[in-house]
Amino acid sequence: MKKIILLSALASAMLTSYAAHAAGNAVLKVTGSINPPSCSVEFAAGSTVSYDKIEGGTLKRTEPTALSAKELPMQINCSQNKQVAFTVVDNKADSRIPNLFGNTNGQNFGLGKQGERKIGGYRIVLKNNVIDETPNAKLISRNGTSGPWGLAPESEVRQNTQLSFSGTGTEPASAKVFNTTLQVEARITKADDLDMANEVVLDGMATISLVYI
Repeated sequence: MKKIILLSALASAMLTSYAAHAAGNAVLKVTGSINPPSCSVEFAAGSTVSYDKIEGGTLKRTEPTALSAKELPMQINCSQNKQVAFTVVDNKADSRIPNLFGNTNGQNFGLGKQGERKIGGYRIVLKNNVIDETPNAKLISRNGTSGPWGLAPESEVRQNTQLSFSGTGTEPASAKVFNTTLQVEARITKADDLDMANEVVLDGMATISLVYI
């Protein structure tokens, strides 16, 4: 009987020693993520401006033809108050026609090509600027990424320019919702420069990118 008790005690001691050794180390992990405020660009009516079918006979032969202006509401939504700007890059830059809208640099976006013939261009004017629910926001701009912000002298969108909105002064406003309207004004080059015996397809395209400040 004593022998059995001795063996039981020895086994119990071994188990206790092992448990103590196994619990000697533990790993504590602290996890999670910090997500920066994010913003998105939305077009309630879609992002396509269509001129449908244009009768060739309505185009001027020896000078550009101005088409009717089209408006496209744009909204920038942020997850929380954020200073944000945006740029507009012409994806059809090789089809631009110099001085189509005068000699101001950077406001002309291309309308694509018919073979090697440049079709025309368009400019974008911003209007009805609203920060959150406050209308009449000021349009501000800067060149590149390091230049100072200043009041935009005109509401035209230009190449290589960052655009933002301000309630007062020239600093970008911090807000959750920014609204504006893109007014697109297109011009077709003179008809004599196009092959009017064949279909001419307008093919303008620009990329709008947000810039977090």
